[in-house]
Amino acid sequence: MAIESYDFLVTEIRVSLDVQYLSYLRKEMKLKNLSLKRICQRLRELKLYQPKGNKDRNWLQIYSNLGRLLKEGFNQLYNVVQADLMEQSEELIVAAGISLKNIKCYSKELMPLVLHFIQLYNMKYADSWIPTFGNLIHQFNYKDYQDHIEKIIIEMSTPRQPEVGRLIGAMLIIQVANLLGDKIQGPILDRVRQLCNDNDSEVRAIIAGDVFSCLIERLSPCLIHQYLQDKFLPLIYDNCPQVKKQMIQTLFVHYQKLNAIECVFNATQMFIDCLSTQNEDVLSTSLAYCGVAFLAIKDQVNLEFKQNLINLFVKFGQHQSQIIRYYYLYNLPGFLALIKDVQLNCQLIQPFCIIVDEDEEENRIFACSILHELIKPFDYSFISTQIFFGITNVVGSENLKLILQIQFAKIIETLLNEGILASLDKIQKQFKAIFQDFAKLFEKCHHNYINNERFLTQVKHFMRFVKPRQFVKYYLPILYQQQTCIQNESLAMEILAHFFYTCQDYEIQQNIKDTMNQQFYKGNSNKKIKYLWFINALPKYISKKQFNYLNFNIFVNLYADKIVDVVINLIKILPHVAHYLIDQSQYKLLKTLKGQTISKLVDEMIVVIESNQIHIDEVKEKRLQEKEDKVQQDYLNSLKANKQCDSSQSIDSNSKYKKRPAPKLASQTAKKQQSTSQMRIGVKDNTSQPSSRSQDRSTNQVVARHQIEIQKFKSRPSGFNKF
Repeated sequence: MAIESYDFLVTEIRVSLDVQYLSYLRKEMKLKNLSLKRICQRLRELKLYQPKGNKDRNWLQIYSNLGRLLKEGFNQLYNVVQADLMEQSEELIVAAGISLKNIKCYSKELMPLVLHFIQLYNMKYADSWIPTFGNLIHQFNYKDYQDHIEKIIIEMSTPRQPEVGRLIGAMLIIQVANLLGDKIQGPILDRVRQLCNDNDSEVRAIIAGDVFSCLIERLSPCLIHQYLQDKFLPLIYDNCPQVKKQMIQTLFVHYQKLNAIECVFNATQMFIDCLSTQNEDVLSTSLAYCGVAFLAIKDQVNLEFKQNLINLFVKFGQHQSQIIRYYYLYNLPGFLALIKDVQLNCQLIQPFCIIVDEDEEENRIFACSILHELIKPFDYSFISTQIFFGITNVVGSENLKLILQIQFAKIIETLLNEGILASLDKIQKQFKAIFQDFAKLFEKCHHNYINNERFLTQVKHFMRFVKPRQFVKYYLPILYQQQTCIQNESLAMEILAHFFYTCQDYEIQQNIKDTMNQQFYKGNSNKKIKYLWFINALPKYISKKQFNYLNFNIFVNLYADKIVDVVINLIKILPHVAHYLIDQSQYKLLKTLKGQTISKLVDEMIVVIESNQIHIDEVKEKRLQEKEDKVQQDYLNSLKANKQCDSSQSIDSNSKYKKRPAPKLASQTAKKQQSTSQMRIGVKDNTSQPSSRSQDRSTNQVVARHQIEIQKFKSRPSGFNKF
């Protein structure tokens, strides 16, 4: 293949250039699309033309893509680049090193260039070229370069070298250890031990951190025991906080492996010592990683250790530093689950109750976000007096940032799963006031789309635990209201469709159906779009039969709406709901729409519908129909029971009224008049009250009408509403 066929796209330079150079650039360089041959030629020519430093900016575009260039034309470009790069600025050399980091070819040829820049005692060069070195040594036989590379490492990390040389030597050890693992030679490990005692704290820190972490992960327990174990304690008790931080992090992260090595250190005592430091910075690191370490030793701890740990953490929860209190919260759920002692857990959680009420807002927000993780270890008495009290206070504060962090659904799931509250009815009673107060927050969320989304997401998660009638009273009006953006409108309608399915109440379902088909389908453009999102969510929750019986198939008629947004949203949802129409070809009515954009969208929609035909899951359809039939039958039974109850109450009331004796009067005339009037009243009452037979007949007629209507629906699919 000809060299000219290799094309390379160089990003257009977006810098301000002087007019003379810009003219030259457009005429001569044409950086948008240069062949390798042209790039090589331009590299040579640019040396003769140096306009006010702009040369570096042009070369930066080339050297930032050097890896791709060399991959496509190494033989033609490498010699030019190698010679030129030696004379370039620090910025270009760093860019070249970064661009070669992931190259997968010509590794042996590139190694001399890589090692050259690593040995220049420049940390910027080292940071950009050492990852390239680590990538290249995996691509060829390392033994070919082993002696040379290890000689460089030993030479650069000797005590007489400057600090930057020892740092680079340590960084090279990490790359070699990642490659060789347990096969790494003794001289390298001896040099690691020597660097543990280096006079410079930054060198000791990189050894305690990245180098030890790599070696512990890659070496066998035998080599760790032989070369590393006696260096842990000096570094963990080092005078420099940065060294201590790095060593504690390394130990805690690898506690599982180190704890299994005999006589490395006393794991439990080391754990307590690391958490007992007075240095806030070091303590923060210890708290950030102590959970991983505790998992490794949890089976070795006794009651005394647990008590000491609880005492420490109670102090952390009351610490004057906001960061330390944050890390107390960070570790609290894990330690509550692992301590497994109710009395100790009650001590451990006490600072939490103060933090959630009085601390800085950042900590209070975090405390609210972990509330659901604190339920499991406690019994109902503690939860009702402490946890619920805290939740009630937070909800009563009307602080959105706090309230929207509480995961009510997960709290309730834990209460049910753990048997703390045995029934859903008790849950609903316990959370009734909380759910009512939460609904009042919508007005505060309504003006911020993020808060609006979080509010609706919370409702979506806990709605199954709210009594249907309570949800209708407090949350249905919220879902009907306009939300802050189209995504939140869709979420609100998703919740409404889900509630339509889960409420299992015929009257509620009919009310929702009437509201959507009357107020929203016939409303303004925003309501129509909201109606379409509701339709889009329904197929997951109701059967095709019920969908058409409830007249939701009228949504297709919105194709004739005058508002373009309504039509566009109809086109968007049709691929998801077209299979729920009785006449599944109705979507083709949209072909009559005019307008180039609309016609294109319709054509794309038709292609999607016809290429991805959705088939009804018969098993799911049958299950949904059975559930819907049960809801209807329960409604008819309750209607019949209510009528019978009203009838019996009316008969009992009438009988009691007839048997009541007439009051006695003083004079005979009054008695006679009362007797006459009593007879008239008795006749009037007897004629006004229907007999039990007529009451039963009336009840049966009402129930029969409902049953006839339902049977027609079941037996005559052609009776569905069509267009």
